[in-house]
This record gives sequence, structure tokens and C-alpha cells, in this order.
Amino acid sequence: MKIQTTLSLLFCFFLCYAAHSQDYYRVDSTKKQAQNTPLMQIKLKDGTVLKGIIRSQNQQVVKIETQNLGTVDVNMQNVVSITSATENSSTDEWYISPNQYFYSNSAFMLKEKAVELQNIYGLYNNFEFGISKNFSLSVGGILIPTFSAFPLLFGAKYGTPIGKDVGFFVSSKNVAILGGGTGFIGAISPGITLGNSLNNISLSTSWFYATGSGITSTPSISLAGSFKIGEKAAFVTDNLLLSGVSSSAITYSFGLKTFGRRQSFGFGLVGFAGGNSGYALPYIRANFNLSKR
Repeated sequence: MKIQTTLSLLFCFFLCYAAHSQDYYRVDSTKKQAQNTPLMQIKLKDGTVLKGIIRSQNQQVVKIETQNLGTVDVNMQNVVSITSATENSSTDEWYISPNQYFYSNSAFMLKEKAVELQNIYGLYNNFEFGISKNFSLSVGGILIPTFSAFPLLFGAKYGTPIGKDVGFFVSSKNVAILGGGTGFIGAISPGITLGNSLNNISLSTSWFYATGSGITSTPSISLAGSFKIGEKAAFVTDNLLLSGVSSSAITYSFGLKTFGRRQSFGFGLVGFAGGNSGYALPYIRANFNLSKR
């Protein structure tokens, strides 16, 4: 009788253990599957963002399993983008302007049909228009009633990736002086950018031209970079070694850039050093995303 009781208890224990083990491995397997499945982010036209695991997708519907809403069926006609939530969370959350330098440029472009306003000192305003994902046009100027001349700025930029975290660009920046002392100056600058939109460095050369002077035979060289130092901030520097002025002539700027949802702000110092002269002035700038959400 004791043997039968003991065997019965052992059998019950075995069943409980087997059931527990089976459930344990099933849960563990689910966890491993979740860890190995990439977390994705879906942006909708109304501004809604869904994060979760995509279970299925076709041309009509994408099925995403979220933590709070469960499994949601999303009509593909309402989808703006589908990206990796882990890789793009910071760049998706904040507005990272591709126009952050005084002299230099980078291979990062405005999105197609995007519009951005850049304001410096509250006086200079420049509008840039994303014509396509690789090409943009810009126009701007400084309007001060006491000035007898009005500088009109306009330019164009082409940028394209040529490898992983490597991009090529060529930009043209021009200034037409209207009114007293009418003239025209400009520069064309090809270059290369290494890195992503938060941490990058750009190296370019610039050939300058002006009314009555032609184009410079020796290019100037610019080096610029942006380096993230916080969740909403980056250190920005922009330096241009001028040719034909002096071997030591350089214009420079460095400062801090902060990110917002639809804008970014920057402040720091901009200056010139060459020969026996030099100056440095504080600057403040703002970039506004004017595109529709």
C-alpha cells in the first residue's frame, strides 16, 4: 500500500513537473522569438506612430502587434513610412535639420516637398525647398531699411549616398547685390560626408567667383561636423580655410544645437582670423520645419 501511494505521488509530481517544464519552455521560446524579431515603427498620415512587431504585410494591409493596443490592421494607404524603431527612434522624434552651417554643407537633404526656414540674428532669412530626395533649391536675403543695397541669396544643392554612412554632395551658393554697389559673388562646393545625421563630418572644397574677377584658381577647404552630446543637443563646428587671402586666413564657428519637434536652435561663436586682424561674434540661429505633418 505504501509502495502504491509513493508511486502515485511520484507520478503526480512527474506530471506537474512535465507540465511546468513544457509551459516554461513555451514562454522562454516566445521571449526568444520576440527578442529576435525586430521592433518596427509605422508612421501614419494623421501623425499617429505605432511601434511593435509586424506579423504580416501586403500591398493593402500591414498587421502590427503592439504592446498596448494588441494586434492592429493598418491600411497601407494611410502609411507614411515603416522603419526600424530601435535604429531611428532618436532621429524620428526630433527635427534634425540638414542646414546647420555658415560656410559648409553636407550630403544630408531635405525630404521631397519639404520646406525649411533658416533664420540668423533675426535678420537673415533663407527658405529651402526639397525638389526631390536628392535636389533642393534655396532663396533668401537680409532686408534692413537703412541699407542702400539689398543682398539676395540663392543656391542649389545635390546630395546622394555612395556607401554605408558615406554621401557625396555639390552645392552652389550665390549672392546678388541689388541697389547701390550692384554685383555678384558665389561659390561652388563639391564634398563628402561621413556618418549619420546626428554624428557626422563633412569635407569640401570651394571655388569662388565674383563680378569682374572670374573664378579662383585655388580652392578653399572647409571642414565641418556635428556630434551629439545629449538627447536633444549636438556640438556643431564649421571651419573654412580661405585661399588667396593668407595662408593663415580662416573663418570659423562653433556652438551648440538643440532639437525640437519641428525646429532646431543653435548658438555659439562665429569669427575670422587672418594676418594681424581677427574678430569673433556670438550668433543665434533657428531652423523651422514648415512642411505639413
